[in-house]
Amino acid sequence: SSGINAEYGGIQKRNKQNKTEQSNEMGSNVEVTCLFFGSVAELAATPSIKLSFPLNTPISTTQIREQILDRYPQIKVVLTTCLLALNCEFVDEEKGTLVLKSSDELAVIPPLSGG
Repeated sequence: SSGINAEYGGIQKRNKQNKTEQSNEMGSNVEVTCLFFGSVAELAATPSIKLSFPLNTPISTTQIREQILDRYPQIKVVLTTCLLALNCEFVDEEKGTLVLKSSDELAVIPPLSGG
C-alpha cells in the first residue's frame, strides 16, 4: 500500500511539473535570451539576460531596448548606437515589429571599430 501511495505521489508530481511547463509555454509571456557583446556586456556586467514579452504579440525594437534599459540604465549611451539581431540576422528597425518565440535569441551588438 505504501508503495502504491509513493508511486501515486510521483505521478502527481510529474503531472504538476508537466502542467507548469505547458503553462510557461502557453502562458501570457514568452521568454527569450538576449546576448550582449563588447561594451554592452562590459557595462551590464553580464554576457546575456532573459527578456519576457507578451506571447504572440508584435514587439517593436523600441520596446526591446526599453526593457533592456529598465534593467541596465548604465548602457543607455551605448545602446542607442547598437544594432539588434534576431537569430543571427540583423533586425531592420524600419520594418516594424517582431513576434518572438521562446526559441528566439536576440543580440545587442555595439558599433565595431578597428582597421
